[in-house]
Amino acid sequence: MNVHTIAKKMILWVVVVTFICVLASLIYYRSLAFLPFLFGAILGAGVSILKIFMLERAVTKSLTPEVSNPNAYITGQNLLRFALTAAALLAGALIDQISLWGVVAGVFSFQIAVYAANMMTKKDRAASPSNPSSPAPNTDENSEPIAEPDINMNVEPTIEPNKESRTIREASGDTIRDEDDYVI
Repeated sequence: MNVHTIAKKMILWVVVVTFICVLASLIYYRSLAFLPFLFGAILGAGVSILKIFMLERAVTKSLTPEVSNPNAYITGQNLLRFALTAAALLAGALIDQISLWGVVAGVFSFQIAVYAANMMTKKDRAASPSNPSSPAPNTDENSEPIAEPDINMNVEPTIEPNKESRTIREASGDTIRDEDDYVI
């Protein structure tokens, strides 16, 4: 699954989540008083979609050899997306015709889209193996399942007594005590 496909899914999720929020606002206000929320949601969704394009471009460009320091480039892109989000929220807070809550709904739709795209990508990877010619995990060349090792995390370490000394087990059976000192 390439980045372009994931970006399309994320844009779809941003639009759906923003539409649901605008629809809820329309039902709540039942008049044209919902327009500031609509303008804020459009601004927030527009910023979210722009952030998706910026993220796709940053990932694609950082994987090419033309970027000498990909970590610095990605960090700069993250700060640029953060500044874009801050500008949208500031516009929603300062302009009376734009509802801050609408901007917040549109901006948060980006996070919901990232989460949904991540879940869909995991589901797609689980449904179709990346290399059908290689054997599935936990199988050998003959496609026979390999037994999983029995790992018991509650096992306490075994304490071996010193062979030359006499040992005395306490009534609880948890510790082994040497006559002189503890032997570990």
